[in-house]
Amino acid sequence: MRSSLFFLLSCLLVSAGCAEPGAGDDDDAANDDDLGDDDDAACGLSSGGSGGAMDVATWYSVPGFGPGDGSSQYEMLAYAPSSAAVTPMPVLLLVGRRMPLARADNEALFAQLGMIDWAEEHGWVVYLANPGDTGNSQINWTDSQEDADFFNASLDLLGEQYDIDLDRVHALGSSAGGRAATYLGWAHGERLASIVNHAGSNPFSPWPETPWDSECAGLFIHDDEDPIVPRAAVQDVIDMWIDADQVTETDFEYAYEHAWVPEGLFPPMKAFFDTVCNER
Repeated sequence: MRSSLFFLLSCLLVSAGCAEPGAGDDDDAANDDDLGDDDDAACGLSSGGSGGAMDVATWYSVPGFGPGDGSSQYEMLAYAPSSAAVTPMPVLLLVGRRMPLARADNEALFAQLGMIDWAEEHGWVVYLANPGDTGNSQINWTDSQEDADFFNASLDLLGEQYDIDLDRVHALGSSAGGRAATYLGWAHGERLASIVNHAGSNPFSPWPETPWDSECAGLFIHDDEDPIVPRAAVQDVIDMWIDADQVTETDFEYAYEHAWVPEGLFPPMKAFFDTVCNER
């Protein structure tokens, strides 16, 4: 059981907004958490949502998707802390690969991965968007048009339910999830400010010929001692990000091999997210 849970955790991803840093940004990183002195806080526009913060994780059926029978496929789980002091709130999107079908299992993983703690600490809306069942009773992201439509529809619905900053949507993935987050950043960067790929390999084979039509910043986190995904497996996509003139940062000081460890992942993620927003 423990090994299967480890495998499942290693195959999760979080998606978030991809974009270039704000022009004329003159606040330094040390002040990024002081929103009264943070140029970046003014980047986005309110979604016009209800505000809806309630300290409870809530399932939503996305119009046009979702079986509505207690399964989590093509549905989304969102959490907005009532303690949030920032309006509109940025968004951290957790997109899973090889996720279980049962809602209860997804809720437990959401908390175990530190998503609730992240929301409470930083006053962000966090959400998990689950695509469809691709076999073996597992949820999996693909490059299908249906998954792409679901990704866009879930973000639209989130904007209707919560007062969020649609220019500050950020995405994280780990292992297979990091691979999928990277793909979403390339394919749907217009909705995102940045992606984070932790220990995920290159999803492009061969590299796509299609030019990018949006800016999407990328943070790539990897332990040189990762026994499952060698860093060389992601270096070519890092080079691709750089070659496409995307804002790119790397953190190769991660010291937890392939494991998802919130205290190792979240601090560099937060620092990175504070420097980028979607200048659409």
